[in-house]
Amino acid sequence: MKEIKKILATTIVGFILMGLIVPALALAQIEGPADCCVANQTFSAPNGNLINEGDVIGADGGYCSEGTPSYDEDDWAVVCLLNTTINVTNWTFYILVILSVLFVIAGGFVYMISGGDPDKASKGKSLIVYAMIGIVIAIFARIIPAIVKFVI
Repeated sequence: MKEIKKILATTIVGFILMGLIVPALALAQIEGPADCCVANQTFSAPNGNLINEGDVIGADGGYCSEGTPSYDEDDWAVVCLLNTTINVTNWTFYILVILSVLFVIAGGFVYMISGGDPDKASKGKSLIVYAMIGIVIAIFARIIPAIVKFVI
């Protein structure tokens, strides 16, 4: 049980560090925010514009490498924020689902080979419970973009 808690704590700390370090490294590669964003989803912007998936939104309404922007600077900030939120939560969802499946498989395996030993059986059950918690957190990761859209 202590080993599982140690692994879980190490995994959580690792994800937190990756969440802090990786964006900093990525942002260090560019001089500033991108001039354009391409919408990943269809949604309504705060000023009432309907932004379709694939629309190009420019910071200054000027030229973008993706093409001529369709909308103004206010839409650009919203689209970039939503794109970032959607990308991060999608990756979080996929990683958590994969980890949960692995935990269920490991928990089932440990439970099956426990041979009547209550400690090993309890360890297998704990792994499966941790997997279910991971699935619940993954579902929340899919809900976050909808909450951000609602707030914006």
